[in-house]
Amino acid sequence: MDYENIVKMLEKNINYYASYVFRNSGMEFDDAKQEILLRMYKAFTNYNEKKSKYNTYFITVIKNECIRLIKETIKENKKKNKLFVADQINVIVFENNLDIDFLTNLKVFFEENTLNGYIFDKIESKLGNNQAKILKMLRNGYNLKAISEELNWSKQRVCGSIKYKIKPIIMQNFS
Repeated sequence: MDYENIVKMLEKNINYYASYVFRNSGMEFDDAKQEILLRMYKAFTNYNEKKSKYNTYFITVIKNECIRLIKETIKENKKKNKLFVADQINVIVFENNLDIDFLTNLKVFFEENTLNGYIFDKIESKLGNNQAKILKMLRNGYNLKAISEELNWSKQRVCGSIKYKIKPIIMQNFS
């Protein structure tokens, strides 16, 4: 299989992830797509059809490139003293295969929270003590490592709590 055919077959995925980077890092869509295609081209030389399916291999390459692009944005924002909650959430979502639609709702939730404390209080009242702490820490810009250290939990446990306890309650309020 040649590179052009792989790009054609994965075109929807490439556009989806490029638009995700565009929405969440401020990078232009075409630039994000170009970065992804360049990374795929470099990875193509290492691709072995006998070891993995093209879809699995290149989707992993695409996701990793998105993580790199978003982390790069975070570094730039830190240099400018502009660390956004959304930056931390982006990395947590991508690195732990959480639902991207949930990320969008979580960002809206934080935006609403700054405008309307009622929504935050309503959701917080439905959460357990530790989940409420996680939500507050995310809101304050903590990364996954800091949250897990603060609660003395593993990163997997924090992600599970976000995915299975916090997410359903927030999604109820946005559906």
